[in-house]
Amino acid sequence: MKNLIFILAAILLSITSCKKDDKEFVITGQIIKDCSGEPLANFNIEGWLDCDEPFSKCTEVFAATTDANGNF
Repeated sequence: MKNLIFILAAILLSITSCKKDDKEFVITGQIIKDCSGEPLANFNIEGWLDCDEPFSKCTEVFAATTDANGNF
């Protein structure tokens, strides 16, 4: 019986000590004006990323500003 309690305690401890790794995403692009191909400099961008994980609400918000060539 003591061995069973020890094994159950070890399993419970190993399950509760697991940590989920955070995911990292890199989003890049370029913003251009209309179809002229002229880049939009110093344009503010804001976006949302919905993680869509079951039983958890995960929404990441990010913001960026384009450079002189419209890149972010």
